[in-house]
Amino acid sequence: MARYEISVRGNQIVDLKELGAREEEDLGIEWALSEIKDSYRHRKSVDGSYSLDGREEVIEFVNFLRGLLGADASKPIDDRLTRL
Repeated sequence: MARYEISVRGNQIVDLKELGAREEEDLGIEWALSEIKDSYRHRKSVDGSYSLDGREEVIEFVNFLRGLLGADASKPIDDRLTRL
C-alpha cells in the first residue's frame, strides 16, 4: 500500500507526496483528524504535515478538510488527487 504525506499551511493543502515504505506504523488518519479539529477549534488555523496510508485515507482526509475549510482548501493538489 502506498503511503502519502499531506502538508497544510494557512488552511490550504500545499503539498501531497508519496512516501517510501516504512517499518514502523504511522499514527493514522484518526490522529490526523483529531489534531486538525483541535487546532482549528483553538486557533482557527490548520498547519502541519500528516502521513496517511493509501488512497482511501488521502481522499477521506482531503474531503474532511474541504468540509472544514471550504472546497478551495485542496485546489493546489486537485490535479494530483485524480492520479492517485
